[in-house]
Amino acid sequence: MQESISRMKIKFLKFSFLFFLYPFILFSNGNKNELFSIITIGPYQNELYSAFGHSGVRYQNIEQGLDVFYNYGIFDFNQPNFYTNYVKGKLTYMVGKNQYSFYERYYSNQKRYIKEQVLNLSSKEKIFLLDYLENNVKKENRFYPYNYIFNNCSTKIRDVLELTIGEKLKFNDPPANLSYRSLIDRYLDNYKWADIGIDICLGTKIDDKASNYDAMFLPEHLFSSLENATVGDKKLVFETRINNLDQDQIISRGIISPKIVFSIFLIISLYFSFRQIKYHNKFIYFDSLLFFLSGMIGILILFLWFFTDHISTNNLNILWAFPLNILVPFFIIKRIDSKFLNNYMILSSFMTFLILFIWIFYPEFFNNSLMIFVLAIFLRSLTNAIYYKKQYNRI
Repeated sequence: MQESISRMKIKFLKFSFLFFLYPFILFSNGNKNELFSIITIGPYQNELYSAFGHSGVRYQNIEQGLDVFYNYGIFDFNQPNFYTNYVKGKLTYMVGKNQYSFYERYYSNQKRYIKEQVLNLSSKEKIFLLDYLENNVKKENRFYPYNYIFNNCSTKIRDVLELTIGEKLKFNDPPANLSYRSLIDRYLDNYKWADIGIDICLGTKIDDKASNYDAMFLPEHLFSSLENATVGDKKLVFETRINNLDQDQIISRGIISPKIVFSIFLIISLYFSFRQIKYHNKFIYFDSLLFFLSGMIGILILFLWFFTDHISTNNLNILWAFPLNILVPFFIIKRIDSKFLNNYMILSSFMTFLILFIWIFYPEFFNNSLMIFVLAIFLRSLTNAIYYKKQYNRI
């Protein structure tokens, strides 16, 4: 009888010990029925805003039959002042939640690859992350000020993981050692005109070197960084799944490239400059078009620089796209004061030469195709400076 009581006491003590220890086991190993994954969607080359890829968070609860996708990349064309805010760089994005299967079908139909990284989180971290995401999708919390480099779908996920895991999370990738501009350019092979627009409108800030941490504004860099990330002595990602890598997208390319268009401007400039020096011909309408276009671009640069939140300050393109160029056609067509035109053309020659000189030594700061157009402006400015100097000396 006493032996039986002793055995019962031992069993009771074992049970009590395991019961007391169970929460710690649960929180240290994580709940196996709940999975969090980071989803990386490949670029879609038929829409500019999808050309850089996309990121989101997948949550699965096997017991409850849940499989949802938290998406930080939603914007609404119908929101008040959408286009005005877009121009000003004050776009508001929001986080949404929907069935993962819906997004999987949508991206698969676009023939985009889908990479899934299953995270190695404790139960405590899973509870925090789920609470954070659920709180984020509430109507009063779902909106955030979007920035295409510093606050987008990819950086939001990086920041959420840092909040969830804390200082234990370490990103171990080697430095990217590339500028923001270089990183962006990698995705714009099929968008040559958009590439030129970005290079014209954005200032020298995007020529700063991006650290590995900063480069995570691109979904592919977030993916590679998470692959090598660690939490203490364990890897953050314990399983990576890749789908749809064998599917080729049908890409619609523009027929006329910027290089062809700007080369035509340059050839015409060379021909007209030759005739103007040799035969003293004037080509007022071509010059008016050239300076009017560069002046309009200069006004756009000034607007972006001083009146928007875009990364457009300290823009060196202002040296060739000088806003006052827009007034030059009036003086050329009306044939007003050759002395003024002579001085202005000298100034324009100097500024465009300076840009071309900087480009030779720092080609990464400028768009190579655009420099063909700048060279055309330089030729016409220099030729006109020589021409108007002769005209002024004859008076």
